[in-house]
Amino acid sequence: MKKGLIKALCITALVAVAGVGGLALGAEISNGFETTYSESAYEDYGNEQQQIGYDKGHQDGHDEGYKEGQQAGYDSGFEDGQTYRDPEKTYLEDIINGVQLNVYKMDSGLTFLTSPSSSFQGIYKLNTDGSVTQIYNTGYNYGYFNELPNGNVLIDNGRSQGLLLYDATSNQVTKIYSSGYYWRYFHNLRNGNVLIGGGDSSSFGILLYDITSNELTKITDSGYYWCYFYDLMNGNVLIGSAMSNGISLYNIATNQVTQIYTSGSGWQYFHNLQNGNVLISCNQSNRGILLYEISTNQITQIYTSNDRSWQYFYDLYNGNVLISNNESGSGILLYDIITNKFTKIYSSGWSWDTFFEDENGVTISSSVNTDQGKVYYDYATGTVTPIEEEVA
Repeated sequence: MKKGLIKALCITALVAVAGVGGLALGAEISNGFETTYSESAYEDYGNEQQQIGYDKGHQDGHDEGYKEGQQAGYDSGFEDGQTYRDPEKTYLEDIINGVQLNVYKMDSGLTFLTSPSSSFQGIYKLNTDGSVTQIYNTGYNYGYFNELPNGNVLIDNGRSQGLLLYDATSNQVTKIYSSGYYWRYFHNLRNGNVLIGGGDSSSFGILLYDITSNELTKITDSGYYWCYFYDLMNGNVLIGSAMSNGISLYNIATNQVTQIYTSGSGWQYFHNLQNGNVLISCNQSNRGILLYEISTNQITQIYTSNDRSWQYFYDLYNGNVLISNNESGSGILLYDIITNKFTKIYSSGWSWDTFFEDENGVTISSSVNTDQGKVYYDYATGTVTPIEEEVA
């Protein structure tokens, strides 16, 4: 409503008030008596009516404008939505056609699409506008992606030999290694390089990817299924194998790999001690616990038992360690960091994996076997006793 129309409405209202009952302008009946208003009161009343009319017109105009704006926005949005799909681009629904797709999203937000079906070849990248771009047109079932600090990505599928590299700058994929299968165990080093172990008997040894040169080099031909990596405080890496290849040591300064323990397989549980040494146990047929000494790079077995998978470690204030595993009746061990000796301080239960320390000791429980209750390790006595639960 326009402001001029508001003024006209106000004047009409005033004339109507003045003409009621033949009263003189500015007068009205109150309780049967005629009351005459002053001219200033009349002006106040007119101003009041004018403001009421203006406010109403303003609100009506606002409401109408809001509705028109809302409709215009909806219409515009609908039109934009209709024309959003760029005819020169391919969108996800255009390529599916009943084919199963696997989605792999990197920490940076990069998203790759591949299919386990041989009828759908290559690798696609999902763009931020909803379109997809084919960045590689050979092979299928790519399922192993490792993002690098510079945004590039190492890729393997286990079905075609070698390894691919996605370049984030050029948005291109190239093959940078042409031997072996299932190079799927990636371990990023602190200098940006990557150790890579194979998951197939044709993939012997360990590869080193150099992030500066984008080159892959095989740094050892010994063994395969090197898949358990553990960083030491000096940058070197302990590497366990899922096959009977023992444990190797990678030296980050020389890029050399040395097999430092030749027995058993599945050495995958590592625990760093306060002195830099490492306790190691396994998840397979090997029993007991190994000790890696960082000063000598040697590994020795320091605990022998019928149990395996010692994997729950808790450091005490003095450097000693409480240890449990997930085999029934294995109890709790205490490792003495000075003597390298183990003592079984509790013989019941298993999977003691939850520790709560106070000034006198440690409350220990299991998140897996809650019916075992809780036990308490006492610093003063070095013993473990069950905690009696209060009955409500």
